[in-house]
Amino acid sequence: MYEVPEVRVKKVEDNDTAVTRIAQPDIDYVNNTVTVNYQVYMKDKKTGQSKELSESHKMRHFGFPEIELLAKQTGFSVLKAEEFLTKNQPSNRTWGVNFILQAV
Repeated sequence: MYEVPEVRVKKVEDNDTAVTRIAQPDIDYVNNTVTVNYQVYMKDKKTGQSKELSESHKMRHFGFPEIELLAKQTGFSVLKAEEFLTKNQPSNRTWGVNFILQAV
């Protein structure tokens, strides 16, 4: 179960500033990583001046089978997996999961 990275656009503004952020994921299936490339456009609504910045964030993700294998290899078993904060059952829209392990 996982949330597939996708292009996302977020726009916010107030009386003075307008900001648009575009997040574009680059998925590396071999290494289980996603590099999210951000482009941020900011505009001062009073002066008309604009600024642009870009940055990248590389993230490593783990799947359920990988967590179970690592737990087993280090002397643990998985007792439970739940959504971070909500404690709900993880789904394909879940961003973070807590794993509760027990030493065997």
